[in-house]
Amino acid sequence: MLLTACKASFWGPYCQGIPVPINTTAFIPYPAFSKRLQRLKTSLGAPPPPEVIVEYCEEEDFLNEFIKLADEVEDMYPAVIVLGNPEGTEARKGAFEVSLGGKVLFSKLESGRIPETQEVLDALQPELDNS
Repeated sequence: MLLTACKASFWGPYCQGIPVPINTTAFIPYPAFSKRLQRLKTSLGAPPPPEVIVEYCEEEDFLNEFIKLADEVEDMYPAVIVLGNPEGTEARKGAFEVSLGGKVLFSKLESGRIPETQEVLDALQPELDNS
């Protein structure tokens, strides 16, 4: 069976229109995206999942911290999706702000430090229980 070849990028595959065998590794996107995509496929028709929003400063290279946090949160809470710097918003300098439903769970701008993963998980649990 042949499908359209796709290249992997951070947010997933983008197609180039080249037929390739289905068993090729060209179809394997970024691992965290694969988990997100699988959860979304299995929940079609379900209400939208809770979204944890992380605003992080790209100038200070907080991308690795964001990926680590997103993976840990999504591993602990499979029904949650973690989004970083949503489209249409610009991250503030020095920011690493974590929120759920508009409620700030952690603020680097206030605390002056990056959160420990467990701090975010602990703050997230009661919020998910209440929703």
